[in-house]
Amino acid sequence: SSRGLVAHGIAGFFHDRARTELNIPEEISIEAIVAIGHFDRQASIEANEKPSDRKPVGSYYIKENLEKNNMAHTLPELPFEMNHLAPFISERTMQVHYGKHHQGYFNKLNALLEGNTELLNMSTEELLQNLAKVPADIRQKVINLAGGVWNHSFFWPCLKKGGAGPTEMLTAEINKRWGSMDSFKEEFHKNASTLFGSGWTWLVLKDGKLEIANTFNQVSPISNNMKPLLVLDVWEHAYYLDYQNMRPDFIKGFFEHINWEQVTKNWLKAKTE
Repeated sequence: SSRGLVAHGIAGFFHDRARTELNIPEEISIEAIVAIGHFDRQASIEANEKPSDRKPVGSYYIKENLEKNNMAHTLPELPFEMNHLAPFISERTMQVHYGKHHQGYFNKLNALLEGNTELLNMSTEELLQNLAKVPADIRQKVINLAGGVWNHSFFWPCLKKGGAGPTEMLTAEINKRWGSMDSFKEEFHKNASTLFGSGWTWLVLKDGKLEIANTFNQVSPISNNMKPLLVLDVWEHAYYLDYQNMRPDFIKGFFEHINWEQVTKNWLKAKTE
């Protein structure tokens, strides 16, 4: 109808303006921009927010939602306060580790992928699982930076102060694989403490079996057909302010701060994939 054409024309005017102001790529259609705003507006209504509290479907709201839809990789919020894990991990270490190192990987990855819409629209998990799609001249940088982003984002939820132990089902699987929980911890500690240089120690599901694996630098197990369940960061920046060169003490404290509820969720998910 003529009314519909007029409405579309008005929407086109405002969203073309938003495209120009926010440098939204041409690949993103007017309909997509409108849809992003519409669905989040609808969610706001369904949450019973007052009209005055609802975000307008304006240009900056559009930008915010484009970023949430992987137009840029953004640092996730921590699942706890900066001082939550102290004294195991001090607030100062968290400020540096999360606020500087983790954020730095995001900044460098976005800068590396700037202008490459296809890669920028891929999640870090998709990048790391499809490295053949990444141009050879930047592939190692993507491994380093996307790995730094994904590994840290997986690490934080694995930590919790005062959490419960593993479920009976997961404990049974660990006992079946290593004989006992103590034997598992001993093996994990050995791997983490003897990893030379920088890297990560993981509990993974590989070919349907629980395994302990080390990866160096920012290599992620998801690039090698492994499904992570639990991880410990053993880069020096993860512990040096609190433990200096005593990595074994850091690892010992880790066992008292594992979020086994999250590990169990990771395990159940991995079994069904």
